[in-house]
Amino acid sequence: MDNVLLLKEKTAFRNKDFDENGNVRASALLRHFEQIATDHAELMGIGHDDLMKKNWIWVLSKLRFRMHGKIRAGELYDIATYPSMGRGAAYPRGYYICDEDENLIVSAMSQWCIVDFETRKLVRSALEFSGEYIDIPAFEEKIEKIKYSDPQAAGAHTVTEEDLDINCHVNNCRYADMTSEILDRNDFQSFTINFLKETVVGDRIDMFMERAEDGSDIVVGMLEDESVVFQAKVTYL
Repeated sequence: MDNVLLLKEKTAFRNKDFDENGNVRASALLRHFEQIATDHAELMGIGHDDLMKKNWIWVLSKLRFRMHGKIRAGELYDIATYPSMGRGAAYPRGYYICDEDENLIVSAMSQWCIVDFETRKLVRSALEFSGEYIDIPAFEEKIEKIKYSDPQAAGAHTVTEEDLDINCHVNNCRYADMTSEILDRNDFQSFTINFLKETVVGDRIDMFMERAEDGSDIVVGMLEDESVVFQAKVTYL
């Protein structure tokens, strides 16, 4: 089983990962997914330093998670991640979080791509992973496209250095925080977010919100020129 493309780690959530109602923040889940994906990529020889030898970086393009139970502060959880076969320029990756009794608490799917660090252009490179893929999708359906018609202005965020990550752009988790701040709630059943455009220090991201017919909420972040930075769609417990 040593050649199976799967990484499992123990993890716990801290008090700051929760809101005042005890709901885990979406950004906290994204941070845990990002960390274990980073750890796994390094073990596979395709981590940040490995890709930078070719002037490439990993960029997360979309992610969706679904809650099956409740995350609690201080408890230990098993978190697992595994890549799926790459399709075109997309590299899918799945995640699971289970409690110590092996009950599924969170399932998630993400899609990554490779970008040239200098030009910020998409790199269509067929990376080959040495190992056996696990063909178990976290969801039967794909990560959905987020559609909206007439979202209304709901706020704004100006990017600071505190928002940035190792790639010198706004960290994905911060967009999840922006979404939660606009919605003013974290009792999510499912959370889908698409990342469409990089932002840097000084950029003003205008937020727009729309309530969908199915009761879900959609949040869209745009720059002044109306180019879309991110889209998020959430359903509630």
